[in-house]
Amino acid sequence: MKITDDVVRDLAALMEAGEASEDSRALVEEYTRAHPEFARERQAAAAPLPAPRPPLDHEMQNLRRTKEMVRLKSWLFGLALALTLAPLSLAFRSGEITFLLFRDAPGAAVGLWSTAAAGWVAYYVIARRVRASGL
Repeated sequence: MKITDDVVRDLAALMEAGEASEDSRALVEEYTRAHPEFARERQAAAAPLPAPRPPLDHEMQNLRRTKEMVRLKSWLFGLALALTLAPLSLAFRSGEITFLLFRDAPGAAVGLWSTAAAGWVAYYVIARRVRASGL
């Protein structure tokens, strides 16, 4: 049986994938030494191709999305901070210091802190996404 370039190409592909036996590997190496034009062809095929560059529109779209996420992160920080501190507002009356919402509307204070907790979670999620995007 005559060994052709196609047979050796098939074996070379198996060899590069690490699935060829020692006999097949030896056959490919021997054939490559005996046929220099085949060796050049294999070297050209093995050369890595440059990675395709994404289009500029894609980069601009990613930049806009990242800017929006940073803006959202800033808003979430401010909102979560305000909602966290609102129940802690103080009143000074006749030498007495009291927390206004805890005294007058404890349910509202708990509601504000619950909403603040959700805001902090959203802030954390957005901050991780921004960090993952490279900023």
